[in-house]
Parts: sequence; structure tokens; C-alpha cells
Amino acid sequence: MALLLTGVQLLAVWVVVPLGLGLVADLPGRRALRWTHPLGALLATAGLLLPAGPVAAVCAAGYGAWCLGAAASGAVLLSRVARERRSEPTHAGPHHRHHPAQPSTASPHDLAQAGPHDPALLGANGRRTSARLTAAALRPHALAPVVALLSLPVAALGMVASRGGWQLFGFKLVMLTLTSVHFHFAGFGAALIAGLTARAVRTWWAEAACATVLVSPALIGFAFFVSPIAQLPGVVALSMGVVILAIPILRSRPDALRTISALSVLVPMVLAVWWTTGLAFDVPHLSLAWTAATHGVVNALGYTVCGLLGWRGAADQNALHRAGKTGVPTRSGV
Repeated sequence: MALLLTGVQLLAVWVVVPLGLGLVADLPGRRALRWTHPLGALLATAGLLLPAGPVAAVCAAGYGAWCLGAAASGAVLLSRVARERRSEPTHAGPHHRHHPAQPSTASPHDLAQAGPHDPALLGANGRRTSARLTAAALRPHALAPVVALLSLPVAALGMVASRGGWQLFGFKLVMLTLTSVHFHFAGFGAALIAGLTARAVRTWWAEAACATVLVSPALIGFAFFVSPIAQLPGVVALSMGVVILAIPILRSRPDALRTISALSVLVPMVLAVWWTTGLAFDVPHLSLAWTAATHGVVNALGYTVCGLLGWRGAADQNALHRAGKTGVPTRSGV
């Protein structure tokens, strides 16, 4: 299982993190993060492949430093989100009156065309904003990239402790490794996919499901300090959130990658609930190794990687359309 967990972490560092960064609109310090990411990823790779010990921990800590930079960008993004949504068009004159947009529901066709840089997925609006905080600024989809970026240092902390051979807070090394995996995929990747989907669907229930996906990884993490029973509500909430958000994707069938992503959460999340229930109530359940090989691998490759690639493809297609280089892109290719 150690080899599997190492491979999954390398997938997160080299694929999931850069893909996710590309899906955050108006990311502060994007150029610096993009240019320094290969160095951080190389240090993480060295830390994961070297024998556990101080040298491996120092290498992993180099990646952790990069993750702190990404979290700092998330904090700046949060301050921007908190000052948005009481806005005026940049060309507005002194007598212009702003009329807030009415909520609407996206059709399957709208979702099929949605990409992360459409008029407003995960953040950009191109309008002059005031400092007044409004409820719209706190919609879960607007906070999704912030939560995702703030999850990265937690993932890195688990990596540093496990590679150093330190049982941080008394946890076994395998649990610290799983912390790294959990916050890379559930904390970072799933948060971005949930935010993108909720912004495209534009319904209250999608926002509610997005909120559960955002808060559940932290609830699960804190519950490890309590008991397996305390973990169960967080696991159930996370499972329900991603499954609910998969439904409009499956209905709209926007492209093969996002459809695969939506299908990939159905059975693996049931396995996650089964495993946690087994730990909590001492009933028969899959072993940790089998849970990692089924739930973990399918969620990592199917849900997260395919989902991020699908949203990235939609963004590229729509960017070409706006530039006048292609026809109306209703679907992105595989």
C-alpha cells in the first residue's frame, strides 16, 4: 500500500495541483506560483522517493513552503471575495443605478457549455467593486478556491511528518500519509470541482451541496482527534455533497471527462461510508489497503483528474470561441 500512496501523492503534486491552479480566476501571484511549482514538485518527489528521515522531510518541507505561498494567495483571494458583489460596471456614470442579477437555473445545455472562465466561474467579474460585504460574496462557490488553496499546507504537513518518520499528534505514519492524500484530493481537488459545478448549476441546492464539500474535509480531519464515530457525519456529508453535484453533470452530459468524473463518485463514496461505519461500530468492512485501492484510486483518477481535465477543456474551448477561432463549443473533446 505504501507504493500506491506514494504514487497517488505524486499524481496530486504533478497533475492535480497545477490543473487546479489553472481553474482559479484572477489568482493572486499566479505567475510566481506557476514558475515555482516545478521546483516545489521536484522537492516533493525527492521527499517521497528518498528513505524516510530528516533529508526526506526537508525536501517535503520545500514543497510545503510552496504550499504556504499558495495559501497566501488564497488569503488574498478571500479578501477580494469579501469586498465583491456590491458592484457597478466600470463605465457607469453618476446616475447609473445597479440592479442586482436575479437568480436563475442553468439548463443542461448551459452546463454543457460552462467553463471556468465563463462570465463567472470561480471568481472573475471585471467590475468595479466597493468594500461592502454582501451575502452574495459568501456563496459557497465563491469560497471554493479559497478553501482549496488553504488545504494545501495541511496536505504538505501530513507529507512532511510522514516522510520524516514523526508520529505527529500521536498518529501513525500511514494516517499522516492519508492526511496528505485526503487534503490534496478532497480538500483541494473536490473543492474546486464542487465550486465550478455549483457556479454553473446556479441553484440553492447546488450551493448547499458545495458547502458540505467545502467543510467536510476539515470536519473529518478534526474528528480523527476524537473517534471513528465522530468521523462518520463528515464522511456522509462529503459523500452526499459530491453525489448531489454529480447529478446535474450526468443529466447534461457535457463531455466525456466530466461525465466520467461524475460517475466515478457513486460507488467509491459508498465504500468510504462503509469503511468509516465499520471502524465506528466494529462491523465487517474493507481493509484500509482495499479501501485505498478502490475508493482512493477511483476518486483520484476518475473523479478528480478527469473532472479537472474536463473543466480545463471546457475553458479552452470557450476561450477559442470568444477569440473567434472556432464555432460554438457545446462539448469539449476527450
